[in-house]
Amino acid sequence: MKLALVFIFSVIPLIASAEEVNKWVDDKGKVHYGNVPSDTEGMPASKVEIKDTFDQKEYEKAKKRHVETEQFGKELEKERKADEEKKAKEEAERKASIKQPPPSAGPRINLPAPYYEAPRVPGKPWVGIPVQPRPTPLPSAE
Repeated sequence: MKLALVFIFSVIPLIASAEEVNKWVDDKGKVHYGNVPSDTEGMPASKVEIKDTFDQKEYEKAKKRHVETEQFGKELEKERKADEEKKAKEEAERKASIKQPPPSAGPRINLPAPYYEAPRVPGKPWVGIPVQPRPTPLPSAE
């Protein structure tokens, strides 16, 4: 089955390219091309010769450029992967260099600072205002 498909697809372009191409001009002066001669009488159709424009040298040059481009792409991909690995290694080293608290210290709780910075007034020293940790309870209504 595969052999038949290969044969069909390789022979069809040869048959299609073997057809004659005709050229003619209609009454309005428009040029037409087709594989069937003109239907209008008095309009002679001339055969157009199609030349094979395949150039083996240009094909080889293009093939060589393609191989070079593929190799260049592979080299760039290798460089990109090496850069990614280097960055990942540096990040792992950076994370490892950060000192962690010992596990016996218990959970770390971030508490708010007891003071906040007041706006600075030119000529006066900075003064921090203490923050009340909790509001005072209201007196009971007994």
